[in-house]
Amino acid sequence: MIESPFGGLSYIGSENETATVDVTAQNTVQMVDYTLDGASHPLPAGQKIKFSLKKKPGNDPTLLQINFDFSNPAGGRYEVVLTSVDGYPGNASRRTIEQFGANPDSRTYIFNLQ
Repeated sequence: MIESPFGGLSYIGSENETATVDVTAQNTVQMVDYTLDGASHPLPAGQKIKFSLKKKPGNDPTLLQINFDFSNPAGGRYEVVLTSVDGYPGNASRRTIEQFGANPDSRTYIFNLQ
């Protein structure tokens, strides 16, 4: 898979390619849930989000929204690693989600097919 020319959290992959997302909490208790194409799930510490890219009607993208909450008022963060992304060291696209006040945060990843 490659990062889309639009950048951000947009990627382009092949049908049936597997996307794996690993979320690690730092200085906070992991309180994460995610929604993959409309179905929501909790993400306990130590588990990964893993799914295959599938062709959809109208070539709609696969959407993955990850929601982050924080337990430590002094600040915490999450490291999010998407594997199998060409052009990144170790083929791993890394992002850090930093706590901003007491507010939860979220990120939406977009996966299109070639």
